[in-house]
Amino acid sequence: MLLLLFVGQASCRKARKIPVPDVDHIQIDLNLIRLDKILREVDTTGPYAPLPRLAQEYPGIYECYSTNILGFIPRNGEGKSDLKEISAYLNYPGFKAALDSVAKAFPDLDDLQEQLYQAFRYMRYHLPERPVPDVFTFVSEYRYGAVTCYDSLLGIGLDMYLGKDFTFYPALGYPKYIMRRMSPEYIVRDAMMSLARNDFGADVSSDLLLDRMIHQGKLLYYLDLTLPETPDSIKIGYSSAQLQWCRENESEIWAYFLDDDRLFMNDRIRGSHYISTGPSTMGMPPEAPGNVGSWLGWQIVREFMWQNPDISLAELMQMQNGQKILRLSAYKP
Repeated sequence: MLLLLFVGQASCRKARKIPVPDVDHIQIDLNLIRLDKILREVDTTGPYAPLPRLAQEYPGIYECYSTNILGFIPRNGEGKSDLKEISAYLNYPGFKAALDSVAKAFPDLDDLQEQLYQAFRYMRYHLPERPVPDVFTFVSEYRYGAVTCYDSLLGIGLDMYLGKDFTFYPALGYPKYIMRRMSPEYIVRDAMMSLARNDFGADVSSDLLLDRMIHQGKLLYYLDLTLPETPDSIKIGYSSAQLQWCRENESEIWAYFLDDDRLFMNDRIRGSHYISTGPSTMGMPPEAPGNVGSWLGWQIVREFMWQNPDISLAELMQMQNGQKILRLSAYKP
């Protein structure tokens, strides 16, 4: 077995600068519905007036929220979740407390709306056929962050972004490496990643680790193009120190995956250890963050697109052969 020394080399491969297009000429319609505010108006002792209004005015949002997010099953063959059942849930003290916390932390969403608007302009530039989704904010009692429904709806669970020091997160069992990402600066990142996974898949059917690493790298490259001003640490969910460690040890990370033909591992469960969020990556030093396989796949995809500038984002996302992408990238850290 190859003995690898992760020593933090002083020099590392210079990062490629991805061109940022001018999107000032691109105009889009962005509809943002504050469902969380509407739900605070629900009178659970009365006729549930806001709920029927919501179901009538925003049927897609109502069904996405009640069925896909809250998990209420439509009844009576009408395709509508039971209003009394939902209203009883909304009256639960824990849910009301979450609504109050969101209202305090997010009195307005002007900054978020501006950031989403810019991200959608970049999305429209690179994927002109992709419609801009309607956006709604919700509360799910600390269960869901960003979700996509029916290709045309993007939901954002604001109660999942109340800050890493929010009182209830530790009590709910969230580990520190997850809580660090439960802050407002991750909202737009998670929203765009939700769209990317919806449109192009969260994973691939291939069990080959290389194919799965490249796929995760493509999703992160999607963030490069739609969130060009966002730091890489936010895109992949690392601390600054973790990202620096990866950059300084890039050649050693590459050698690790070459060792024992790990790149061509066909064990889906074992391979998932390298492309999943976690406190660390097995087999690597304790300084190594989790998800290192995705980070490496990201660097390969970046190099591939640098070497092949005529390939569009849509064409990249349709490419399924990870070995071909690796070969054409000429990746050599």
